[in-house]
Amino acid sequence: MGKNMEKKLFWKVLGLGIIILLFSSIIGSAVSVIQIENNQIAGMTNNNYKEATSLDDYVNLTVEEVWEFISDSSNGIQILIDVRTPQEYFDERIYTQSFLEKPRLFPLQIMQRDGFLLRLFMMFYKNREVILYCRSANRSFIATQILIDHGFSGTIYNMMGGITEWKQADLPTI
Repeated sequence: MGKNMEKKLFWKVLGLGIIILLFSSIIGSAVSVIQIENNQIAGMTNNNYKEATSLDDYVNLTVEEVWEFISDSSNGIQILIDVRTPQEYFDERIYTQSFLEKPRLFPLQIMQRDGFLLRLFMMFYKNREVILYCRSANRSFIATQILIDHGFSGTIYNMMGGITEWKQADLPTI
């Protein structure tokens, strides 16, 4: 095989691998969300993560406080992290005026795998302010615990009430 054909084959295999990884994440996300929400409904919030012991570990914010944060550029950049499934994210997410503070998708199920993508997340958002949200704040709380357990070096905010409360407060979504 020629050198150009080897490069093309490499990129095709790499692309296919990424597509397979994303597809398996989406399928795994859907199954895990159902399991997580069923456990929470049944009152079984059994996870292997330590409880945050102080407000130094993370800060709970109301949806109104989040709106104030992301509406005021003078207080720096807070990055919204949507920990829901890709389907939920693409159906509806928080609207922000600032491109820099727009929500980024990083599903809880990927965080729970404790792998390469979680390490990339930790490196990329190191020393940054992140606001985690989901539908009702259950998954974002679990994601908060995972980040704390893995030594996230930044400020973690958990949006109480999730996007459900965000919409009830008549705040903008897209």
